[in-house]
Amino acid sequence: MAVAPGKNKLKMGSAGRYYGAYLIYDVANSCLAALHAKMPPPVVVTRTNPPSPVHVQNPHGSP
Repeated sequence: MAVAPGKNKLKMGSAGRYYGAYLIYDVANSCLAALHAKMPPPVVVTRTNPPSPVHVQNPHGSP
């Protein structure tokens, strides 16, 4: 898409546009579904995930 948009438009036409939109929609939909399936608030998950394993590994690793 970014390399040669002119050629893509000439070759594919409206089909390329539809295919690209469908791909983007599909990926976004699957990502949203995965996030919702795991946990509704993604910000809280991202902030809570990194410290948890670190805190759990530290005491287990030291003794």
